[in-house]
Amino acid sequence: MKRSTLLVLLGLILIQGFLAWKAFVPAPHSGGDNAGYVALGKSLADGDGYTELWDPARPAHTKYPPVFPALIALLIQLGVTTWVGLKGISFVAALVVTGGTFLWAERRVGLWSAAGVAFLTGASSAVLIHSHWILSDVPFLAFTMLALWGMESAMGQGDGAQNAAASSTSGAGSTSTGTGTGADDDDDVSAAAGPSARTATIMLTLGVAMAFLAYFTRSAGLPLVVAILGAFALRKRFRAMAVTAVVVGLPAVIWMIRGARAGSDEGRYASEFLLINPYDPGLGSVSMGGMVQRIIDNAVGYATSHLPVALGGAEGGLIGALTIVVLILGMIGWVLAVRRGPGPAELFLPMYAGLILIWPEVWSGDRFALPLIPLLFLYSAEGIAALGREKWGAVINGAQAALLILLVGPMMISWTRISDDAARCADAVEVAGPWACAGSPLLAFTIAARWADANLEPGSAVMSRKPRIFYAMSGL
Repeated sequence: MKRSTLLVLLGLILIQGFLAWKAFVPAPHSGGDNAGYVALGKSLADGDGYTELWDPARPAHTKYPPVFPALIALLIQLGVTTWVGLKGISFVAALVVTGGTFLWAERRVGLWSAAGVAFLTGASSAVLIHSHWILSDVPFLAFTMLALWGMESAMGQGDGAQNAAASSTSGAGSTSTGTGTGADDDDDVSAAAGPSARTATIMLTLGVAMAFLAYFTRSAGLPLVVAILGAFALRKRFRAMAVTAVVVGLPAVIWMIRGARAGSDEGRYASEFLLINPYDPGLGSVSMGGMVQRIIDNAVGYATSHLPVALGGAEGGLIGALTIVVLILGMIGWVLAVRRGPGPAELFLPMYAGLILIWPEVWSGDRFALPLIPLLFLYSAEGIAALGREKWGAVINGAQAALLILLVGPMMISWTRISDDAARCADAVEVAGPWACAGSPLLAFTIAARWADANLEPGSAVMSRKPRIFYAMSGL
């Protein structure tokens, strides 16, 4: 790694650490998923298997893949048991998101454009907000970016790095995909002598490992795995394709068999996908016409609401207009990248976008837009470079800098607001305990849970609308 690349990487991580630390909220999330993940981690740490400890029947858990709970279990085994301590997983993952995004983008658009892409990704409201919740979204994005970096480095076998170096020298950005066509077979990776072959093997191993972790962190990682397999197939690199399919596919089959043996499919994503509203199953399944309407509604929702909120913490106004600009430039950059030869990122973007468009609308939100953020910023940079042509290097630099500056404004306003809320919450937590920021009803609920722990007979079961939070606070 070049000294300039290393220095910029470290600088970006330090900046990201400062932004995320100021935005850090010490209180637990009021949703049940946070407590559910902690309970699953405790189940693994205690040797009880992957089970739902909050359910008196202790059924096997089949909905959330086990990587994120396994990380929580590791911290619990190391003695970390507080909400703040367990939040460290997402906090560190946010640093990895920034670093991984920079390393991936640097091969494609050069040093400084990549720094802009990575900074904007890390400073986006969605990354900062979810970097302090015990949720799998930011770790999933971290694994995804490392997988894309590893796979594209292996497939390009140095071509992307050369293009990035040329881009950095010219200062005009690069329109290279950085994936290259590679060889027609994997033998050059596994058998050829020289540092480039060894580096390609290392990056391929990294990419496969990160894709595995991404898929088993969130089921939405399936498009990433399919995109990697598709990229290998297009390059006729069937050995690497087979290795990836076995490494990810065999555990995936085991996971599915385990789910089937657990009995009911109720509550799993596959069974909820086609429901009109997963939180009200009585409404039934969506019709074909309803699915078309769902796609349209989700597309409008993400373009006008969820993505602006994910980027700058608000709808409409400047950030709303800039989101549309980023979408248009991103589409231009993506189309040109596909024309040059699609790599994993080019295949992943439409598949993941398609996935969240056919999800039930009640699931839509800024956190599901997280994987789109670095991709859209990268393709926007490539789109600006494509519009400017090589001989207009100064114009390209100016356009990219202008977009960066315009985006930073609303992002920093959102960060200031998030940081102020975090400081107020920290003061409240210091006075009234971890749930002080959740409002009086939930605070009373957790007080009741602690009372139940102290006063009910061991082995008691409690009927609760929020069973995972009640279990986290009472152990019942």
